[in-house]
Amino acid sequence: MVFLGIALTFGTGALTGCASESQDEPRQEDTEDDLTRAVPLGPEPAGQKAKYPIVLVHGFTGSRKLWNFVDVPAALTKDGHYVFAAEMHPFGTPDENAKVLAAQVDEVLRTTGAAKVNLVAHSKGGVDARAYISNFKAGDKVASLTTIASPHRGTAIADTALKLLPDNAYADKALSAISTLWTRTFSEAELAEGNDLRAALGSMAEKNAEAFNRTHPDDARVHYQSWAGVSNVAGISNPKDEEGCAGKGYMNGTPRDRMDLKLIPAAWFVGHGTEMRPNDGLSTVESAKWGEFLGCIPADHQDDVGRNGKTGNDSRSGFNHVRFYRQVAFDLARRGY
Repeated sequence: MVFLGIALTFGTGALTGCASESQDEPRQEDTEDDLTRAVPLGPEPAGQKAKYPIVLVHGFTGSRKLWNFVDVPAALTKDGHYVFAAEMHPFGTPDENAKVLAAQVDEVLRTTGAAKVNLVAHSKGGVDARAYISNFKAGDKVASLTTIASPHRGTAIADTALKLLPDNAYADKALSAISTLWTRTFSEAELAEGNDLRAALGSMAEKNAEAFNRTHPDDARVHYQSWAGVSNVAGISNPKDEEGCAGKGYMNGTPRDRMDLKLIPAAWFVGHGTEMRPNDGLSTVESAKWGEFLGCIPADHQDDVGRNGKTGNDSRSGFNHVRFYRQVAFDLARRGY
């Protein structure tokens, strides 16, 4: 029962520096307007195809079938980009998923003949991608990492879930068996093995984030950039949202996203209760910031990748996740990636 409660809590949200300028490096003339122009509420996305293939990295409990980037690969492919959807251990640790991602990136490079890839990651996928880049010193293979609502500094709901888990070997074995059986229903068979629920939760816990970040340093050859999601219970504005988003993105004057009811219980813990830290239901804005912070999107953790049953523009905020990722891809191309 404890496992099912944790699975439902996280399953609803899918917890989920540049060198000198050259042919392979981005242009350096970006302005503040450039950094905030990739808005889903603006003009129809347009531009050149990305120089490097785009690899989409899903988050916690995700797969190509569940908690993926809904309709995004097809849309980016239609725009001319080469797109590959990675498949990770749904309950794997960042270090284990780093090995899986390394093999898949190598396959993309072999298939396309490209020199590097762009990683675009949602939720825990961003932490997994950072582990890959750091552990494999992959700056020679990765041009950029864009993370969306990733818990780089942990999420308090993981700390809470860990407190609920019985702390003994028998419980860990039982949780591993149950998670493996569940994973086989929506993921590739080989990726259903080797899942460690306690360790995966630990990798997202706030109490462990500082140690993880210290032992997994960034690679100076990779451009790191990030977006955060912001959503509000009943769409009621949080006065801390604007400050948290640092005036970037498109929260200013934008109707607030109405958080999905399934995320509201978790959001209380994620936002640290009465502290009301701006969040998307599973990751705070501050935790989502890594590298160059591009701003906030008016979306909860489900809206980020389209796992909300909605199509097109959100009726309240106007957010459209497919349009957003199209802009992200065109912006990578504009920057020389």
